[in-house]
Amino acid sequence: MQIYQTQALLEQKQHSLRGLDAWIEAMLQEGALPKPLSSKYPNRCLSENLEGAAKQFDRFTNKSRVARKLQDLLKVEPFNNQDLRGWIFPPLAEARKLWERRNGGNWIWHRDVKEWNWHIWSGM
Repeated sequence: MQIYQTQALLEQKQHSLRGLDAWIEAMLQEGALPKPLSSKYPNRCLSENLEGAAKQFDRFTNKSRVARKLQDLLKVEPFNNQDLRGWIFPPLAEARKLWERRNGGNWIWHRDVKEWNWHIWSGM
């Protein structure tokens, strides 16, 4: 049996997201991370800032769950700089493709941004 990826099915998937999936989709929609490291590195974010933002979507999450989810889904890479620990995200277009591959079909992106933005994501 083949399931066809219609626009209506994609909208239904989008509206039914919960927890960390809803959080990640929101970041991808916005094209921005919560409190990115700097304007030079808008694709890098400290672990504590990611966890704080994720808790708004899943109050029971922790740094380990956030890290595992981001590594599995978006293939983020760790960075350590003195006392700072965080994650390097792939280019936005690549991250969105990884999301689409996992969730099926061409996702509906509401913001036409090509790369991670420096502005702070409003979800934080």
